[in-house]
Amino acid sequence: MSDITELVKKAKRGDFSAFEKLVKSHSAKVYSVLLRITGNSADAEDGLQETFLRVFKSLNRLRGDENFSIWLMRIAVNVARSIVRKREPYHFNIDTIPITKELFDWSENPELVLKRKELLHAIEKFINELPVEFREPFVLRDVEGFSVKDISKILGISESLVKIRAHRARLVLREKITQFFSKGKK
Repeated sequence: MSDITELVKKAKRGDFSAFEKLVKSHSAKVYSVLLRITGNSADAEDGLQETFLRVFKSLNRLRGDENFSIWLMRIAVNVARSIVRKREPYHFNIDTIPITKELFDWSENPELVLKRKELLHAIEKFINELPVEFREPFVLRDVEGFSVKDISKILGISESLVKIRAHRARLVLREKITQFFSKGKK
């Protein structure tokens, strides 16, 4: 039996120190997911508190055969969704963004590549501009490293849809990064 499973059992029985250990061991990853989906630290901090409040209130509903980390991430993603929904009431169709087949030639202008800080800031901005239904699978897969199967459970969508949405997010990000470098080249 894993340490996490044992902590969950103790926390279900009312052991607050076990719950505190669960919070400490999972806070960084939950915060990271919330930050990347909501796009700002204030919302991520609020979301972190809300996530663990919901976990505390509903811990007894966690079935013994469920993976705590996946269950926790499902709650965190739902919290992030509600935060984003309040802030971003409109949706746009990701399919309307043109995707070019040509990639920017990264080797032509090495000084642009050296602007790493600027590029990383731009990438974070581009991720935050993705519609939340594409941002979630991308963040969970490509940033946090969850498996497609686990993401499917976290988001409550099919594995195929996880792959499709993450792929579309990558295509859009690739296009935006290409445009970013093309503008810098002029």
